Amino acid sequence: MVEITDVTPEIRDWEFPVEKRDLFFYNEEKEQDVVTHMAVIRTDTGAVLGVVGKDYTILDHKDIVDMADLVLARHNHTRKVILTKNGARMFAKYRLTDYEIEIRPNDKVNPTITVMNSYDGSMRLTVEAGAFRLVCTNGLIVGKKLLRKVRKHLGASMAVLEHLEKHLLDAVAILEAVAPVWQKWGTQTISKEQGVEILTDLGIPKKYEEAILENWNSLHIPVRTVWEAYNSITWVLSHNEDLGQVSVERVHDISFKAVSKFEENVEKMEAGAVPVPA
Repeated sequence: MVEITDVTPEIRDWEFPVEKRDLFFYNEEKEQDVVTHMAVIRTDTGAVLGVVGKDYTILDHKDIVDMADLVLARHNHTRKVILTKNGARMFAKYRLTDYEIEIRPNDKVNPTITVMNSYDGSMRLTVEAGAFRLVCTNGLIVGKKLLRKVRKHLGASMAVLEHLEKHLLDAVAILEAVAPVWQKWGTQTISKEQGVEILTDLGIPKKYEEAILENWNSLHIPVRTVWEAYNSITWVLSHNEDLGQVSVERVHDISFKAVSKFEENVEKMEAGAVPVPA
């Protein structure tokens, strides 16, 4: 039986009416219409959520959440809907508990799909899929984004929602395929020196690489795995506010490549009967 946990099961705050209305301005005390843009109004409160182009298609938060619910109905999941900017921006976060991977006790990877929408033109309809690890008690998450699909608010709303369904199905398929990778990392033991090999020459500013290596070298654990090496990167990133030119997504891309390269080297060494460093 599929179970869905909603943070606010009885209060669906994202379901409120919006509409576009004409704009006008006064020129020499004469009212004149704005012909290129319109206002997006939250009609239950009268609040102006944004100003958008004439061709902008309003995609209701409700329709988007309902579509995501329908696509993900066959998966056990939790859902949390977050509104910002007086409801102008919506983030629907789904954690697919079918594919929640426990790397070790109290250390889980949570496959996540996030659907984003806005009424103010600040965000396009976006679907992001990834696997995220809870690393702090304050709820901070970091992780690898596996898929990002973006759709403009132009054209018929139903056509855009049909694309949303396709993107969600793509995201689920990718998560199903990649889940065993993190499970493997949690059981693939490595030496301290092999971890240094993974975390060296990542192509990022030296101060971040040094912090990552310091974190790795300071771990006091009986057994080291590729997972710990990877999460030395996530820990450093999540505890540094001044990331400068380094984006979280870019560094995770680099770290995945570094782990893959390391695994290829190990396979070559084993195939050539060269002992792997202990």
